[in-house]
Amino acid sequence: MLKISTITGTAALTGLMLLAGCGNLVASPRATAYTEIRGSAQSLEITLSPDRSDIVLSALSAGDALMTAELQHLGDLSYGVSGDEQRVITIDEAPVMNVTYTGPSMRWLVALDPSMPLTITTNVGSGDTTLPLETFIVNGLTANVGSGDVDISLPSGEAAIPVSINTGSGNVSLDTADGSQLSLETINLGSGNFRLDSGASASYTGSIAVESGDVALNLANDNSGALRVVIDSGDARISLPDGVALRVEVTIASGDINAGNRMQRVSGGETLTGNSGVWETAGFADAEQQFTVTLTIDSGDLTIE
Repeated sequence: MLKISTITGTAALTGLMLLAGCGNLVASPRATAYTEIRGSAQSLEITLSPDRSDIVLSALSAGDALMTAELQHLGDLSYGVSGDEQRVITIDEAPVMNVTYTGPSMRWLVALDPSMPLTITTNVGSGDTTLPLETFIVNGLTANVGSGDVDISLPSGEAAIPVSINTGSGNVSLDTADGSQLSLETINLGSGNFRLDSGASASYTGSIAVESGDVALNLANDNSGALRVVIDSGDARISLPDGVALRVEVTIASGDINAGNRMQRVSGGETLTGNSGVWETAGFADAEQQFTVTLTIDSGDLTIE
């Protein structure tokens, strides 16, 4: 079936083909396009909820559009817009049951006005989430994924950005600009690795929890804040540059601690029931910018390098 539909002033070409096979239907993706004009909008809150498609975000160049979207999908879409100055957009795909799709990855290509203060929520059933937000004004970010990788870049700002990431299966990469301030309100991974690549002078608060996977904290000069990291099964690695005053409070039920030669043990040691202790860089107590990591591992090792 082939049809032309007009959505918010934009023509969208939509095709759907279903074939019987192996007890399920075999589907080809439909394509839908949306455009939202900026008008009098002063901020944008957007929620994107694809069922089986990747989300790829980009920044719009000059023009009068607040958002453009080119979406490949199997299920029916619902599109909602409300508000005038505080614009709210929701795009939701209904799950399609008993349908097999074996083609290339479907994608939601969404471009937004980077000058607009942005609060973004993504809910992906199965697919990757790519959010290069380093040129945006980000007021808040939530990324939920059933199965798929998450790759996020965040800007600097005068206020802390609240960030929540929840995944069932997949790796998470978080890249922050120099001077970023993040409040990691909930970072929960079921199965997958978490990696933070920090910019200089960035600050962090909050927690990271991983059921099965590794955590890598790649710090940069003058990082500050306090993070709690909990790993059920997996290793933790902290990359420590010269310009970071670091304190690590660690408890490991089963595993080893390699704190390197730049950390000094303050307390603790290996016991019959595990390995624990507190390590600090020289001069930590007198440092103007301090970074503390409280780490709990059920099974795995800690390496500071």
